[in-house]
Amino acid sequence: SLIPVHFWEKAVKRLKKINEDIIMLGESVGKDFILYLRSLGHTGVSDSELYQYFDSLYPYDIKDYQDEFIYHNRNLERWLYSIKEQQAIYPVDFVKVRYLSNHDLDRVGSYYKEKELEKIWAFNFFLPGLTFIYAGDEFGEDVRQTLFEIEEINWNKKNYDLSTLFKLLSCIKKEEIYRDGFFDYEVINDVAILKYILNDNISYGIFNFGKEETIKTNINDGIYLNKINGEKIIIKDGI
Repeated sequence: SLIPVHFWEKAVKRLKKINEDIIMLGESVGKDFILYLRSLGHTGVSDSELYQYFDSLYPYDIKDYQDEFIYHNRNLERWLYSIKEQQAIYPVDFVKVRYLSNHDLDRVGSYYKEKELEKIWAFNFFLPGLTFIYAGDEFGEDVRQTLFEIEEINWNKKNYDLSTLFKLLSCIKKEEIYRDGFFDYEVINDVAILKYILNDNISYGIFNFGKEETIKTNINDGIYLNKINGEKIIIKDGI
């Protein structure tokens, strides 16, 4: 975001000549920092401009909304709405990184445990975009690594093994409906109902972040397949 776009225009052309299959991933900055840079007369390139040259960008444009929910369990709908806003302002084939941990943040494993950790990761995988896993998250690592010292991950310290779940979610995410389908959502009483629509097919992701065990939805009655465990789910009267 701090480098003028004419540099990227030239650089990407030269890189594509070396390897036309190269993937350009950009760690762009948030909107407030872009405005700060511009107020000082410096270069502050927006994500919309960068998508001319980059295949995927970090989601720092909506980081505040994500952090509000992940670390404080507040404003779930505002975070999801910000993802819908991304769909409207970026190119139709835009790809955003979806992460829960990185070297700038506390480990998500220090905030969630066991089933709740599984749920938040499944939720993150279900969001449109490129899912990033910070090394150690596969086993629920809860210690934040330092950035400027060599600090190896203790792979023998397995707080909670999520590796099998990650493999399954990764396979599911590669299916056509999640790649090419239209993403939408609704929130009902702290329950996030995410969905992808492709032609006549709909795939739902239902994530209960509330305290009620019975979930009322607007999903049509019928028999649905749970892709995680292969069980059949019957919905009657929206329940």
